[in-house]
Amino acid sequence: MNMFKSSSEEQIDWADESLIESCGKLLLRITIGGLMVFHGVAKVQGGIDPIKGMLEAQGMPTLVAYGVYVGELVAPILMIIGLWTRLSSLVFVFNMIF
Repeated sequence: MNMFKSSSEEQIDWADESLIESCGKLLLRITIGGLMVFHGVAKVQGGIDPIKGMLEAQGMPTLVAYGVYVGELVAPILMIIGLWTRLSSLVFVFNMIF
């Protein structure tokens, strides 16, 4: 703490750091979510059958194909708008692993 700063100046400094942190998180959410949304849109345009075929070849149930849509469309959109960010990020990571 600087002894020459008033408390109002300290509040302004704290608010600026909080604003910068929030803007950084927003930029990260938009970048990562936006990239995944483009992948999801491409899969929607291509249909669900190719995804089901890939999952069957790996021995996974074809019902998981709908989870791919959730992980590549719904979760990134929620991340971008900032709604249920932690939950949607967890779904996003799970989708990327599998």
